[in-house]
Amino acid sequence: EEGLNVQLGDASNPDFWNRLQLDVGKINAILLAMPLVAQNIKACKALRAMGYTGFISSVAKFDDEKAILQEAGADKAFNLYAEAGMGFAQSSVQTFYGHKAQV
Repeated sequence: EEGLNVQLGDASNPDFWNRLQLDVGKINAILLAMPLVAQNIKACKALRAMGYTGFISSVAKFDDEKAILQEAGADKAFNLYAEAGMGFAQSSVQTFYGHKAQV
């Protein structure tokens, strides 16, 4: 209904990047939610190298990983255990609709 195009896949797998038809000008937000921070860092760097300038959010298991992810190009990083789902949803609403989500 919303016209969303969601791609599910393992971004640590090179085949994922080969089959992904990434139209960087039409994608508003990407959530990286792989279990290892190294995978999310690699994906974030790959997206930026492909020319993606939109919003990238990533999960992190530990607070010190958030800064590392942001250095790799993520706009936001959320602690997986404390705030990932709620934080991503609220940040996305704020970014795209200009107001805070009502929880």
